[in-house]
Amino acid sequence: MTAERQKSLPDLAAWVDSRQSQGLYFLTREEALRSLRQSDSAFKQAAARHTSCQEKEHP
Repeated sequence: MTAERQKSLPDLAAWVDSRQSQGLYFLTREEALRSLRQSDSAFKQAAARHTSCQEKEHP
């Protein structure tokens, strides 16, 4: 994937924020993978980072 295309895709946190602003507070892995155009491995890593950041902010 080119760097330019990568910049145009939302990251997991931005995508979750976008869904929440629409009143959507749940997601499926398949929906996230399709919307974010990430591999399963990349999604797992992003989810782990997101969860880790959330735990540091709200211990």
